[in-house]
Formats: sequence, structure tokens, C-alpha cells
Amino acid sequence: MQNEQRPIVVFISSYPPRECGIATFTADLVRAIGATTPLFVPKILALNDTATSFYHYPEEVFLQITDTDERAFINTAEILNRLDRVSAVNIQHEFGLFGGRQGSHLIGFITRLTKPIITTFHTVLPNPDDRMRLVVQLLLKKSKQCIVMTKNAREILRTVYGATKAVTVVPHGIPDVAFEKSDAAKQALGLGHHLVLSTFGLLSAGKGIEYVLDALPEVVRRFPHVAYLIIGETHPVVRRKEGERYRKMLMRRVLQLRLEEHVKFYDRYLPLEEILQFLRATDIYVASSLDPYQAVSGTLSYALGAGRPVIATSFAYAKEMVTPGVGMQVPLRDARAMSDALLALVGDDDRREKMASRAYTTTRAMLWPKVAATYARILHSYIVTPKHVTSPALPPLRMTHLERLTDERGMMQFSRGAVPDRASGYTVDDNARALLFAAQYYHVTGDKTILSLLRRYCTFLFNGERSDGSFTNYIDEHGRATPQNYGEDIADATGRAITGLAAVAVTLRLPSDLRHRAELSAKRALAIITRSSSLRTTAFALLGVSELSRLHNGVEYIPIVRRFADAIVTRYEQEASFDWQWFEPMLTYANAVIPHALIAAYRVAHNDRYRNIAKKTVDFLIEKTLQDTVYMPIGNKGWCTRDGRCAHFDQQPEDPSAMVMALFALYEITQEEQYRMYALRTFSWFLGENILRQPLYDSVSGGCHDGLSPTAVNSNEGAESTISYLLARLAIERYGT
Repeated sequence: MQNEQRPIVVFISSYPPRECGIATFTADLVRAIGATTPLFVPKILALNDTATSFYHYPEEVFLQITDTDERAFINTAEILNRLDRVSAVNIQHEFGLFGGRQGSHLIGFITRLTKPIITTFHTVLPNPDDRMRLVVQLLLKKSKQCIVMTKNAREILRTVYGATKAVTVVPHGIPDVAFEKSDAAKQALGLGHHLVLSTFGLLSAGKGIEYVLDALPEVVRRFPHVAYLIIGETHPVVRRKEGERYRKMLMRRVLQLRLEEHVKFYDRYLPLEEILQFLRATDIYVASSLDPYQAVSGTLSYALGAGRPVIATSFAYAKEMVTPGVGMQVPLRDARAMSDALLALVGDDDRREKMASRAYTTTRAMLWPKVAATYARILHSYIVTPKHVTSPALPPLRMTHLERLTDERGMMQFSRGAVPDRASGYTVDDNARALLFAAQYYHVTGDKTILSLLRRYCTFLFNGERSDGSFTNYIDEHGRATPQNYGEDIADATGRAITGLAAVAVTLRLPSDLRHRAELSAKRALAIITRSSSLRTTAFALLGVSELSRLHNGVEYIPIVRRFADAIVTRYEQEASFDWQWFEPMLTYANAVIPHALIAAYRVAHNDRYRNIAKKTVDFLIEKTLQDTVYMPIGNKGWCTRDGRCAHFDQQPEDPSAMVMALFALYEITQEEQYRMYALRTFSWFLGENILRQPLYDSVSGGCHDGLSPTAVNSNEGAESTISYLLARLAIERYGT
């Protein structure tokens, strides 16, 4: 897939090397989106601050506007209208960026632009003047969707500006840094014996640093080892208008208060790694803004993300972010309150440590890859992409290895290389998977050559039925049930059997006696499922029961569909949180089968809860498994826990297969093209678009290798892997091209 084939999303913003907080934000966002999604190319329309400004921009900047040139905004809108590949525009909105009174030069641009607009509001003021209200309301009217960074900002847009369209809260992104104490970083900076307070960012009078300085004399009198670092140069716009007036005032204040041994200025614009080094050396971060309506603060976000306790004035963003568990709030312009807060934290090591840990833990949902994944989904939902753009080169659908693994008894379990290993025996698991594929293949193609295989898989399941509705899961090479069946949890195998048998029961082309027997066998097995606590067992069975509800007498299955689906929803409601949209405390195997089952239930019961939870959890899986445009299945050597620890190996084909089917199912009910695209991207894992850049599909044998280790592809091509590939490949045949 070549970049020049993909649609373009244009981000309108200031951009580095221009020194501006929103420039840094946009650069971080665009970089993360580029590493997150293969679905579009981010490009920049850069805003320059004066007609004489010159910036040596990176290659992603393809257009520039000087903010004072109102006509340029109109002309640029017309240029974007004529560019076919430009599919959407994201406006990073801040009033001071766009020229004119309250940024009103933007009005001509959004009025002329015909492309979908998604606006990110960095400032949302509750008491606007008339011109500000007009600009915001026009943006709301012209935007397909709006993004803010706090719930409070969303509420203001709704109540003050009358927003009626979707307003989505997406947190400010933060870099992923390790949680560590400050000792090593302080030693590296020559601050080893100090307790370090810090403030960083572009300096201007609104920073309120003078109140922190006024608070320090009592603090350093009681704790002489305290050092306060003021990090960053003066804001370029402020410096152009006022020179270094504010910095010089602060330096005079330091001398007047006799704090020169405790306060240090770092007067330059710092790259990210240096900022992070200072944050690592920080014991308490101080955010002292004087603007009560400040809706976002990247510096505060970074400090919390580094696991640093914060003392902040009570501006809008701090009110939402600085809870008692991560820091303290003080009134604006109140040096006494600032001093009291500093004394309380400087003198309490245990409290600081607890706040640090809590700050780090609660900000994991703000990591740039997660924020970028949310932006990518929002932006891509407004893009119509030609289907051929991301379709992988598909090998033909071949049954050669499936036939090789099948003998008169059914599907053999393992192989040595591509050679079937009869001694490994036969399982309900594998024969149920094979039956599901055979029935679906016959339904899609009408190819009768598959029928002899289908009958063998059916016979295996029928012969393995027990009187209580369960199955004998394992048969050895001589056709005997072995002791390993007893005491073994075969609930998943029973659930898969229901799915396979249901696929036979609803395939009208098949003989009626075979279909009827398959339905009766599936119904008997349902009694086992009701006694199982396994979520995946319930999901496999729910997929089957949802199919059975399509039968002429299917009304009897609808209550079962609802019962199974409600059980899954209950698990979601018990386990899910803002940053863990899942049904369990851990991601393990065949994860996508659970939301897939809810999608199937939605088709039967038309319960919007099923669809909405399925969509949220599939989005969560996308976030967890699509990394740098490469699908990364959850590894079975440790799985993935909600505290952020995810194993990448061993990767097994069952997981991407389940994901492909769930994504196509979600695409079918939403018609959101991004899910079809993600399904194709996930399928490419089989063809070599994986972390090792090695194909798992064997085009010679028609089989699929058993998995990826950290260094190599597993050479064996067993039943589970081969059928997982075939099910995913058949799904593309049905939905993907």
C-alpha cells in the first residue's frame, strides 16, 4: 500500500519549528497517528504568525498561511476543495492562531471549504464576547464533529454555545515514560541533594510564577534543600511585543526575596527529551496559571503522565485533572495558600509517593498512541475510501491442506511441517472449526466438492455426543476416547460445536435430515453452556444460537440469545472502565469472538446495548493490537493485563482470525469503512505484514503455520491454524472485496 494512494487528512495548526504549545501538540498527534493507522496520510496546513516569518518545516507540511492574510484563508480553502485526495480537515482551534478579531479570519475559510471539518477546541470560554461566540458557533455549525479535552469544555460548548452535534472528549496526549523516582535524574543534572520543584513552558505573565516565588521564603526557611526550576524561554509573541519584561521582573523578585540559591532559570526552548529529563528530576510540579478558564495544559498533562504530584492553581483544566489523589489545588493569586500546599507536600515523603503512583496510573489512557487511535477512528469515519486501496493481494482460497489433514475419522489435530500427524489424534475443537468453515464455504460458493469433508466433520461430532449434551473432546489415532477427556474442561469445545452444527442447520442447500440432526445436537449441547462460567464458551454458543434463530421455528432461540448476550453485557459492566473497555481483567485468546457474538445477538434482538458495547470493545482491541500499522495479536506467553503489561509472543492464528470476522461483522452493521479496512489490515498478518515480516500462510501447501515466536515462524501447520486462516480468508471472500 503506497502513501500516494491513501486519502489525506489535513491538520490546520501552528507547527514546529514554530515555538508554540499547539504546534507541539499537533506534531505529537500527527506523529502518533502516522504510527497508528494505515488508513490515511496526515498532512499539515501550517499557520505562520507574521508575513515575514520563515520556518524550515518538515515534509508533512504541504501548505502555509500567514495568519494576518484574510484572503489567503479563502484561497487555501479553494485549493483544498480541488484536491481529490484531501478527504477531511482537522482544525486545531485557538483564537490567537487565526488572525482577525477573535480569530475571525477563519470564518472565510470554513465558509468556502467543502471538505468535512472536525474541530479540536483548545480554548472554550464560558463568558465569550459577541465576536468570539459567533466564531465558535460557526465552527460548531460547519463541523461534522468537535473534540475537546475535558468534560467541562464539552458542557460549556453545549450550554453556552448551543452545540447539538457530537462533541467528543479526547484527553491531551502524553509521552510514554517509565515510572521512576527522581534520584537518578537529579544526579545527572547536578541536583542530587535537592528536593526539586519545577514549572516548564513558554513564559508569559499569565504563568503566575511570581506567586510561587512569593510562597517560597517560608518553604526554604523550613526546608533549605528545596530548589525551584523555571524551565523554558519567553513566548515568542510576548518577546516580540514586550521583550523580556516578565522574566526580568521574576529575576528581580528572586533577588528581592533572597532566593537566588534556590531558584534557577533555564532560558531556552527545550526538546521533548530534555523536558522529560527535567520532569524525571522533579519531586513536585507546580502549575500556577492565572487564567481561570484555561481549558487545557500540556505541561500539566506531561507532569502527571511522568508520575509527578502536582500543586496547581484552580484553573479549569486543573479542576478536572488535579484530584486529591494526585496533587493539591490552591486559589489563583494566593501566595499564602501556595506556601501552605508546598509545605504540606515537601514535608510528607509518603504522601508524595502515593500521589506520584496514582498520577502515573490514572494517566495511562492519555498516552499518545491511545489518543491518536481515537482521533484516527473519528477522522476516518468521515472519509470515503475506494475499496481497492487497502485490499491485500489475496491468494486463492485453497482446500489442499484441509483435505490433507482430514481422513476417514475427521480432522487430525497436528502436523509435522505440512505432513499430518495422525498420532496426535482428533478433537471436537478442530472438527467443529472445520465444520463451520465447510458449511460457510458451501453457503458462499455452492461448491459440492466440500460436502464429503463436511459430512466427516458432522459424523465426528455426532459420534462424540454424550447423553448430557457434552462431547468427547479427544479421540486417539485408533478411534478410542482416552482418559484425558475426563476432568478436562471441554466447555469451549462444546461452544464451538454449537457454532459449527448451527452453521449446518441453517445452510438450506444441505439435505434436510442432516440439517435437522445438526439442530437437535446443537440444542442438546446448550444445556452444558448454561452451566459454564467461561465467557468465550458463552460467546461461541451465542454465535451458534443467533444462527439457529434464523430457522423457521427459530423463535424459541431468541430468549436464549438474549440470556447469553445479557450475561456478556453484565461482565462488561462489571469490568470495563474508561481506559479498559473489556469484559475481563485480561486479554487472552480469540478475544474478538466476544464482541462478534454481541453483534450476532444485535442482529437477532435489535438491542442497541449489544451493538454499542461490541463497537467499544472492538475499538479497544484495535487500540491494543494494531501497532505501527502492523497487527500484533495478544501473545499467549503472558497475555495482556489491564495494568499495561502485554505479551507479544507467541502469536497464534486464532486471534487474528477472530478479529477479522468481528471487524467484518461490525462493518456490516455500521457500514463504517474503517472496520473493513482494519479487517484487511489484520488479515495481512497471515501474508507477512507482521512483526517478523514473514508469511504464516504457506502458498505451496495451502496450510498455515502454527504461530510466531520472537525469532521465527513455527514450521508446523496444524488444524487450528489452517482453519483459522481459511475462516479469515473466506470472510474476505464474503465481505472484503
